[in-house]
Amino acid sequence: MNCPRGDTQAKGGQVLMKRLSILDVEGLSHDEALLRYFSLFKEPLTDDVVKALTALGLNDGACQDSVSELVRTTSATIVCLQETKMQVMDHNVVRRTARAKFVNSYIVLLVEQTRGGVFLAMNEDFFDLSDIVLTSNAITAQINMRADGTRWQIIMVYGLQGEAPKLQFLQELKNIPLPEHNRWLILGDFNLIYQVEDKNNSNLNRCLMGAFKATIGHLRLKEIKLNGCRFTWTNQQDNPTLTRIDRLLCTPEWELFFPTCFLHSLPSLMSDHTPLLL
Repeated sequence: MNCPRGDTQAKGGQVLMKRLSILDVEGLSHDEALLRYFSLFKEPLTDDVVKALTALGLNDGACQDSVSELVRTTSATIVCLQETKMQVMDHNVVRRTARAKFVNSYIVLLVEQTRGGVFLAMNEDFFDLSDIVLTSNAITAQINMRADGTRWQIIMVYGLQGEAPKLQFLQELKNIPLPEHNRWLILGDFNLIYQVEDKNNSNLNRCLMGAFKATIGHLRLKEIKLNGCRFTWTNQQDNPTLTRIDRLLCTPEWELFFPTCFLHSLPSLMSDHTPLLL
């Protein structure tokens, strides 16, 4: 089973099915491989399948190549990755994953429950990074745009599991130092929702939803509308739970500088999360 050069989604699917030993069967056609893959999710996943799924990350060369191809085809100048499955990120991994222009301008944060942490990188032709602050679950940095010297702040987050850790995470967000110019963007997997429509079933924690909504209001943030899909995460079961836990929010001041910003989803077979492109 071969995929065309540049077909990121097909490459991702090939990596995943190799991990699950589906493509090791001699003579298996593309359609047969897909049927075997989808049949895995009709019943509770076995320990071997769960292990194979959770092992996928930037420690896999094919995954690095798929991300690199996505960066190239979308002309991305900022790259945000989560659950990298790597404890250490060196220049070689960054070069292969995000391409050479990102090697001198990246930040890694090891976060509890992320299986390796989060990764933020900038294309040095477009941005300078400064005033970097690492907290338990967030990377905060000032971005200087080389084209005109405009400065704004980016915050990349990863929310934790469990009610008490989630509330601590929201307090952490409130405590992050904010810039005087008030132009900032916050993004990531918040592991929280604040609207009923953010989930496809009625199993809701309204206390946490209210706390998240109150935090958004306290920080004067507005959500950047997502186009292309309603949910960003699935538990990949036959009767799946779908939620929108990945999002981008900004201040009105940031939006004034980028009034034409447009957020949309991208296809993926390599993750239970949907890639997003701003």
